[in-house]
Amino acid sequence: MANEHPYRDEDFELYALGVLEGDEAKPIASHVASCPACAQKLTDARGRVAMIALTAERQAPSLAPRQRLLDQVRAEAAPSGDSSRTGAQRPPQNWWNAIWATAAFALAACAVILWMANSRLNNEIQQLNAEAQAQAQQLKHERAMAALLTSPQTKTVDLAPKAPMATQAGRVMYNAQLGALIYAGNLPQLAANKSYELWIIPQSGNPIPAGVFAPQANGEANIVMPQIPTGVAAKAFAVTIEPAGGTPAPTGPMAQVGAAGL
Repeated sequence: MANEHPYRDEDFELYALGVLEGDEAKPIASHVASCPACAQKLTDARGRVAMIALTAERQAPSLAPRQRLLDQVRAEAAPSGDSSRTGAQRPPQNWWNAIWATAAFALAACAVILWMANSRLNNEIQQLNAEAQAQAQQLKHERAMAALLTSPQTKTVDLAPKAPMATQAGRVMYNAQLGALIYAGNLPQLAANKSYELWIIPQSGNPIPAGVFAPQANGEANIVMPQIPTGVAAKAFAVTIEPAGGTPAPTGPMAQVGAAGL
């Protein structure tokens, strides 16, 4: 071990075989629970042990040791001073095969146990990887929000309500260089077949959809960091009422609108 990190592949092989015990095994068991790379090494080691158990050819024992063992058993079983019974009281000829059959069954059972442990460990590794990816995505999202909120190029645009569609204003924070945007507002509820949709109205060209949303029961609504193109100089922002799920181009009445300025 070095800094509680197994540094030899042999450590994983010995652990998979069950050779390590007590204080030798605990550090590895503790480490692989929090280290996906070492957990994968242990998975590979268990897989190799299982494959060896499954693929090993059955070998017949040497005849000489077998004969010596049989002779010893016959000698111990025969009454003292009566050597004539030695040859008559031969043990069953299939006892040696029974021993090997039991050993083969034990190896198969070990292989099944190792396979189950390997499968369980793989599932744990996949879960850890998924959690790590989710955390990385969340961190990326939070960094993008921080960059938007602190950048001097970020503009804040107030959206005026358009009666009778809306009665309160909204607000957009927009950074064209980052392609980042946050919207917050307060809007009335819509019918189930309708949605609000936010639009970036560029200096030239068609409006760009920036998110479909529905307000909460108290009217609060927001859009945080939607997928929008970078480098778009905005002339204005608008919220319209569209069919449920939104549309690629605005078709409904405006609920809020505000000029971005220069």
